[in-house]
This record gives sequence, structure tokens and C-alpha cells, in this order.
Amino acid sequence: MALEAARVALEAHARECPARNLETRVRRIELRFAALLGFMAGSGFLGGLAGGFVANAMH
Repeated sequence: MALEAARVALEAHARECPARNLETRVRRIELRFAALLGFMAGSGFLGGLAGGFVANAMH
């Protein structure tokens, strides 16, 4: 029952959604997510490097 209601809601949304070019929007979201992952990895690397320098300076 819930699965059928969800399916009907998704079909209604797909018919009435004002998105013109869904592929472009999905690609944009993927690029933003990739950039976010890149920023996280970069900040982790730089933070680790700075922490290493501080630990080395304190030693």
C-alpha cells in the first residue's frame, strides 16, 4: 500500500515537475558533490600537514 502510494506520488511529480533539463541539473549536482569531496580531501591533507609541522616544532 505504501509502496503504491509512493509510486503514484513519484509519477505525479515526474509529470508536473518544472525541471526542463533534468540531465543538466543532475550533472551540476554531481559536480558540486565532487567539488565538496575534493575540498574535504584537500582540507584534510593541509590540516594533517599543518598538524605535522606543529608536532615536529613542539618535539
